[in-house]
Amino acid sequence: MGTCPKCGAKLKKTDWRPNCWNCGVNIMYYGMEARLDEDAERAEKEFGKLYHMTAGIKTSFIGSKFAYARWILTLLCIGALFLPLVKINVTLPYHMVEGASYGILQTVMFVKDMDFGGVIAAFSSPVVGDTLIRLCAAVVCLAVGALMAVLNLILILRAYTKSGGILLAVRWGIGLGAMVAGTVLFQMAMKPEGLAGILSGQLSFGIYIALALFLIVFALQVAILSRGGIPMLPTKSERMQRRRSRRWKKSRLQLVLKRMPATT
Repeated sequence: MGTCPKCGAKLKKTDWRPNCWNCGVNIMYYGMEARLDEDAERAEKEFGKLYHMTAGIKTSFIGSKFAYARWILTLLCIGALFLPLVKINVTLPYHMVEGASYGILQTVMFVKDMDFGGVIAAFSSPVVGDTLIRLCAAVVCLAVGALMAVLNLILILRAYTKSGGILLAVRWGIGLGAMVAGTVLFQMAMKPEGLAGILSGQLSFGIYIALALFLIVFALQVAILSRGGIPMLPTKSERMQRRRSRRWKKSRLQLVLKRMPATT
């Protein structure tokens, strides 16, 4: 048993008529305008959130010259990791590798074919243990730097928010620190005490480019944060409102000019 939404009269199960028996209001359509207004307000709020998010994403990428430079430098950071980062020489009685260049791609291929059981067992070796540990740690640092660069390329979409901008700078700082640590570990590994004349290596031009790019984009993001972030671009509704305002001002100006007396 229900009640009338207007007068509160009790409705029986046998009341099949669309109108209330007491006040005569149409029960189905009563309050329809109010519900439509509520739906319209709810839809307006949802579209407002969508417009704000799209405007924020545009701000992150094309909001200013700094925004353009940030995502371009992010792509360059990722691309620099594919350049030759180091060169390694291995001299054995029946095997010799001279000047083998390793970037992120060659490192991944090498790690994929690595005998992890043998490498872990060699960690305890007094001859090659320290060198292998440092090399593996350098590879991990390289992976962390690459991961931070890729994450920042994706999560730059949220850089228009304050927390997103701060996290972007933090990830760039982690990536830069990991790249520096990996470089230092590699240089330490290339000075083995028990492998002199057998294993040697040097840094290649790619690592210097990558370190410079990581440092530049990190400094750029810090500079953006120090300036209060990149100003938000107007949303679609704001652009429409500004367009209507300009049209109204233009029409008012034309009307004033028409009413002005003509001078002879």
